Amino acid sequence: MRVSVAWLAAALLGGVGCTVMMPTAWAQLPDAGARAEALPMADDENPCGSDRARFDPVLGRVCAPRTASPMMADLSPPGTNLPGTPCVLPEPVAPPGLQYQEIPGASPVCGPLPQTKIDPDDVARFVPALIDRYVAYGLVAGAAVAVVQNGEIIFKYGAGYADTARKEKVDPDRTLFRVGSISKMFTWTAAMQLQEQGKLKLDADVNDYLTAFRIPDTFPQPVTMKNLMTHTGGFEDNKWDYMLEADPQHLLPLEKVLASHIPARIWPPTTDFADGRHASYSNWGAALAGYLVQEISGQPFAEYMERNVFEPLGMSRSTFREPVPAALQDDVAKGYTYLDFAKPQPFEYFSGIAPAGSLSTTAADMARFMIAQLQLGQYGDRRILDAQTARLMQSRALSPSPYVNGSGYGYFETYVNGWRTIGHGGKTVNFRAEMTLIPQASFGVFVVYNTMPPTDVAKGFVNAVLNRYFPATLPDVPPPPDFARRAQEYVGSYGPNSRSYTKSEGLFEMSWGFDVVATPDNTLWIKGAEWVEVAPDTFRRIDGQDTLTFLRDEHGKVSHLVGPQAFNPAYKLPPRQANAAHAVALAMAAISTWTSAFPAPPLSWAIVLLGLLMLTLAFAPRLSGGANPLPAARWLAVGVGVLNLLMVAVLVKTLSDLLFRFAMLLTEIPWYLQATPLLFATSALATIAMGYVAFRAWRAGAWSLYARAEYTVLFVASVAFLIWLYGWQILHPA
Repeated sequence: MRVSVAWLAAALLGGVGCTVMMPTAWAQLPDAGARAEALPMADDENPCGSDRARFDPVLGRVCAPRTASPMMADLSPPGTNLPGTPCVLPEPVAPPGLQYQEIPGASPVCGPLPQTKIDPDDVARFVPALIDRYVAYGLVAGAAVAVVQNGEIIFKYGAGYADTARKEKVDPDRTLFRVGSISKMFTWTAAMQLQEQGKLKLDADVNDYLTAFRIPDTFPQPVTMKNLMTHTGGFEDNKWDYMLEADPQHLLPLEKVLASHIPARIWPPTTDFADGRHASYSNWGAALAGYLVQEISGQPFAEYMERNVFEPLGMSRSTFREPVPAALQDDVAKGYTYLDFAKPQPFEYFSGIAPAGSLSTTAADMARFMIAQLQLGQYGDRRILDAQTARLMQSRALSPSPYVNGSGYGYFETYVNGWRTIGHGGKTVNFRAEMTLIPQASFGVFVVYNTMPPTDVAKGFVNAVLNRYFPATLPDVPPPPDFARRAQEYVGSYGPNSRSYTKSEGLFEMSWGFDVVATPDNTLWIKGAEWVEVAPDTFRRIDGQDTLTFLRDEHGKVSHLVGPQAFNPAYKLPPRQANAAHAVALAMAAISTWTSAFPAPPLSWAIVLLGLLMLTLAFAPRLSGGANPLPAARWLAVGVGVLNLLMVAVLVKTLSDLLFRFAMLLTEIPWYLQATPLLFATSALATIAMGYVAFRAWRAGAWSLYARAEYTVLFVASVAFLIWLYGWQILHPA
């Protein structure tokens, strides 16, 4: 009875406390839910397929007939999805061994090829109809779009508000948006300029150009600029504590930030670019490339970009500088959260990794950049790259498999409706952007929002545009009848390559993992969709054209999964990491579900501490019977329990931050996570003392047999928990 009553009280108090600790963001969920019912959904996002039964790992076989999205009901173009000729592929753009191959019977079949020039009047009808609905449905506060073809801007558009309080509308020519990682394309362009001038060799050791610091010689193979541009340098991807800065007064020079946050080298740099197992998207690596531009050119990075990229292209309203220059500050769009368009979010200072994410620009300026890239470096009578250099930059440089998307020198490569597209996306905490180019059609589209939407309407918008003007038919692919015999080779839990391996943030990033499940229909269930085998180790979405492939190690066993993007592979998790990934994902789901609208941090922590104390007392052993080797033995066990449960509370609170206060984690490590090494050390010492007491108790026959066994179990449990925390680098929060 003592245990059960304490359990109930502790559960009640701890649950209330943990719930009260959560932020208020989801307090508006009823309204958010109403908006979510009308979310736009691209054709390839419907997990059910068209009137087709599908497998759900929880519900089993379920069927949901596809219905037209209210956002897209009257926007489908005539002639879409008409049968056509096999898709026309571009001229070879990859060296031998790196080429892409269509999969007969599984790759899209192109519809009629577009005219020499897409009708601007049709674009002027289609794009506003879609973008205006995103704004009207409350998905984003404001948006800007630019569409180019054949060296001209055929359409640009602004929707919604750059500043909701002032009712300042978005102007595609004037309004500056943060475009996140699209900044990298400018950095890579600058690197190719230096390569073209003979000042930088893509295959040379980057240490040859560094003076302020060096990359550690962890492996014999050096890290090269080509590694940086293809994200194959072998770095872990630490994000917390340095990617953002809240106060512009605390901004540090690029070299100081990079030197103080050199990531560990986890794998040797890739030298065989047909092997994608060790690719790992790296913001630090892109920022290092920008610093190399600064070192080699002798100019500050932002100044170099102004002189060598922005000025030749007439991009007068673009800047990498932070804060934004005074002449442009009044035209910078405010950033908003999806749930609150009334409260602008603080400006995000990326100066620590400026070349990877700090660009502020307009849709009109991005149109000029797209035209220059599509015209192989030329814009009007000016050039930023020679044609040969631009072709090299756009060529397929990383090819994990001939059947999946690869990458260029910095470009993401994606095959859409049979057309090779290159581009890059961009995300900050409050902005979302997408740039996609089709070199063969001399076509480009750019979209940016000043809100991080709840569903990816940046990708959705681009897909809608490509489906309209570059239509294709997707063949149905029946699952191989013998697939069940080999399905178990792929089944398991997978985690992202791109995460921290030497700091505690790596544990929390395991929530980004996923399971691969075999279905009764001879398919695989991956990331909420069904995938069918279409080539050896290669799968296509049943209801979409994305492909992915499983890679094997030297022993022929499945070790990695790559796709749809080459920069972001996942590795097959060993059991310990798989269990951690499941626990973290479950905890985050619970936190999201239990979030409350009544925050009171001091009170909530007090409630949690009381709950933890009661929970510990409930399990504290009754040390009765026989001599007592240590009068304070019971309270020692209570102390260990409180310390360990406090660390659990810290983990839960940090998971809450990951969900609701991610910008804070990118700026600083919270004090409670910084305190975990002290909690860990204190608990470890107390646990050692518990072990000594348990040894003396068994040796002297103290207490009852049950009390000795209970005390020993608590000691062993604490040891196991501390070992688990140590393995996840809890001693290294920063």
